[in-house]
Amino acid sequence: SWTEPEVQEQMPCYVLAPVYTKQAEVADQEATTAQAVDFIQSMIDSGMVDPDRVYVMGKSMGGKNTLRAYTTYPDFFAAAMPLSGGHPFEDQLAEKVAIIKDKPIYIIHSEGDSSTEQSDALFAELQAQGNEQALYKRYTPEELVFDGLAVKPHDTEIIAAEDISFKEWLMAQSLSGEAPAEEAAFTDVAADAWYAGAVAQVTEKGLMNGTSETTFSPEVTMDRSM
Repeated sequence: SWTEPEVQEQMPCYVLAPVYTKQAEVADQEATTAQAVDFIQSMIDSGMVDPDRVYVMGKSMGGKNTLRAYTTYPDFFAAAMPLSGGHPFEDQLAEKVAIIKDKPIYIIHSEGDSSTEQSDALFAELQAQGNEQALYKRYTPEELVFDGLAVKPHDTEIIAAEDISFKEWLMAQSLSGEAPAEEAAFTDVAADAWYAGAVAQVTEKGLMNGTSETTFSPEVTMDRSM
């Protein structure tokens, strides 16, 4: 759903989907993740990607690898969103959670899935270690309905994809903790100009328009009053 035109218009971003050739081998998965990180870094170096806002998410095995990536590269990813993944840490859960105890994470799962208890344990450990940025959406059977049809507990992404708030939460996160800079509506109105706020207000309320789609012409004399 990230590549849908209406989503890209609202939240323009690159979407990279690594493919694991040997799903049963953790070492291969970790190597593929490392290649993905290197590729993203090359895009950062070329100025194509904001290094402050790189995210990781995935479902099922991808959810587990989301957590592996997040705990392996905590200074690279700004936030994580594992779906229906539980966790892959076994008896190292507390140790791994300590790495991301101060980082934003949104866990999405459903009641009745085989790994739901692992997600419960992950969230509980995050809370125990004081992570106030950790969120957990645990769908109930009553919520697992899409177009009138029941959705299997493991397939939470079908429901989650329809809720834009998850995407909005992810895109609002950053390594620096600062909100993403908003692009100026007009190229000739600097963000720090003393009148920038007034321009934004009158255009938002429809009281005035710019002289073009990209210019406001703040120095032009008005020929009528409001």
